[in-house]
Amino acid sequence: MAHLTRTLPWSQPYPDAKDLFQPICTSLISRLTATIANGASLSDALTLNGSKVAVIEMPAAWTAAPLTFQASMDGSNYFNVYDDSGDEVYVIVDINRRVYITIDALSQQKYIKLRSGTAVTAVNQGDQRLIYVEVWNS
Repeated sequence: MAHLTRTLPWSQPYPDAKDLFQPICTSLISRLTATIANGASLSDALTLNGSKVAVIEMPAAWTAAPLTFQASMDGSNYFNVYDDSGDEVYVIVDINRRVYITIDALSQQKYIKLRSGTAVTAVNQGDQRLIYVEVWNS
């Protein structure tokens, strides 16, 4: 937890409380739902508009596979997401988990899709899957 310190001038020994504390975070969290259809590996598109992906919450049933991502700036042309080392960006997931995300490659995207499996080896899900994605709105 960050410690907030503010020095007060001696001429104001009893300032208004509202002047002492400034908000540390002005962002809100939005909860989006990505749907992967039965027999498919790629979700519908989520609109991020530059929001930062913070948490991915997995459903109670999941055909075992990591999550990878596709991203788009126009909502029509999607590209697989790789890091600056050339490795596909992925998250290890399992049923009933909340996974906290620290992937910078997803933070400035306008639209994303979630994929079950990798670009080379997609894994079709055995039923419809709802995956919740929480994002920080800046």
